[in-house]
Amino acid sequence: MMDQQQARAIFDDFLSDQQEASGHNLAAIDSITEQLSVGWAFYYQSTKYIESGEMSDMLVGQGPVVILNNGTVLEGGSADADGNAVVERYAS
Repeated sequence: MMDQQQARAIFDDFLSDQQEASGHNLAAIDSITEQLSVGWAFYYQSTKYIESGEMSDMLVGQGPVVILNNGTVLEGGSADADGNAVVERYAS
């Protein structure tokens, strides 16, 4: 079973790749990290929105990112309310 620190390192790599691809500065929202039976769910948002609180600075469309215990990354969308919804939708 993967611990939170290992999963977070994988998530941080994912976040770095997303930041580079999108051109937005991104930050993890650590207060809502979830431990699941199959791994960990992490959430993120633009740093601009986190700092300003302005809706115009908010990223939309992304959902939880689940790091499975085997290291697989599942990227959820806005229709996925939580990490378990991502697992139900995408894990096989």
